[in-house]
Amino acid sequence: MRDFALVSLAVSAPFVLLVHPGVPAKSVKELVAPARARPGKINYASGGTGIGAHLAMELLNHVTATKMVHVPYKSARPALTALMSAEVDALFVALGSALPHIKAEKVRALALGGEKRYPLLPDLPAISESGYRFNSSSWCGILAPQNTSRSIVGRLHATLTQTLEMPQLKSRLSDVAFEVIGSTPEEFAKLIREEIATWRKLISAAGLKGK
Repeated sequence: MRDFALVSLAVSAPFVLLVHPGVPAKSVKELVAPARARPGKINYASGGTGIGAHLAMELLNHVTATKMVHVPYKSARPALTALMSAEVDALFVALGSALPHIKAEKVRALALGGEKRYPLLPDLPAISESGYRFNSSSWCGILAPQNTSRSIVGRLHATLTQTLEMPQLKSRLSDVAFEVIGSTPEEFAKLIREEIATWRKLISAAGLKGK
């Protein structure tokens, strides 16, 4: 908020909660029940400590009063491989990365982390539909150096939003589970303030620390 001029929230992609097919859970509640009954016995992977997918699972731990154990990997790809190999039980990952493996039935999708269902998987519920207060998605935004003039920020924003509406680009983004946003700088600033407040509170409550 201090060091950049915000241009636009460009796209958003829901996280999806996955389990290995050998895990008997078919829903979020069916994962939560044994995790609550046996604290520390169910583990989950992420692409590294502190990334969005790690925090998403810690948020699930928080809202469901469970304690699933974090197993960090170097990036999302080996974390997903670990899930498919049954090294871990569960994982949050961006939906676009998971789609081929869901369709091949190498993993089982339980729910989406965003506030709504997604057109590519219309039968997959959002976690909030299970009665938990949960919202966590991956997003990408455009920023400029701190002292960029308002007129240049405006030009950048106009060019970006026009580009995002190009049918070929929009279709390609949709195919990999990105929703086009193209927000105003003010809307982007509001989102970042809310994200900072949400995750700061969770990190403190969960006692998370960086390496």
